[in-house]
Amino acid sequence: TSSKEVITIDGYNYDSVDVEDAALTGDLAAPQSIQVERSVYFPDVNFDFDKNTLNDLGKGKVRQIAKLLQENSSVKVVLEGHTDAKGTDAYNDKLGQNRNEAVRQELAALGIPAAQITSSVSFGKTKPVFTEQENWANAVNRRVEVHLDNTSAVPTEPAK
Repeated sequence: TSSKEVITIDGYNYDSVDVEDAALTGDLAAPQSIQVERSVYFPDVNFDFDKNTLNDLGKGKVRQIAKLLQENSSVKVVLEGHTDAKGTDAYNDKLGQNRNEAVRQELAALGIPAAQITSSVSFGKTKPVFTEQENWANAVNRRVEVHLDNTSAVPTEPAK
């Protein structure tokens, strides 16, 4: 019978298999070459109602984004500003763009080169995460999303 144990390396858990037992029982597959694709996840930066200034939580989220961009210096991103459903389309489009600018300025203050932010767009209130008109839903919808620029490649290894 094969024995398994869990090994933890850098906070990740891996199952181990006794290779001799697995080979005897036929549980061991032939070695294969695999390609691991790394993805980068950027947290949303949320804002208070009718504000385009970063609160403490927003500053923390931008700091997380800056760290990811520093570790992946070849990555380029797009900023997408969003609002809740209150207000006119024109007002919310401008507010979404102003929120993008607040995030861009904070990233610059944290040392992120302007070239890593390829563009920004405001969707205003047209792309809500939640359509419910509840305080919690509106709070989630007031955000800047950071996405990989489709023309930039995701690195397979982190920058050193």
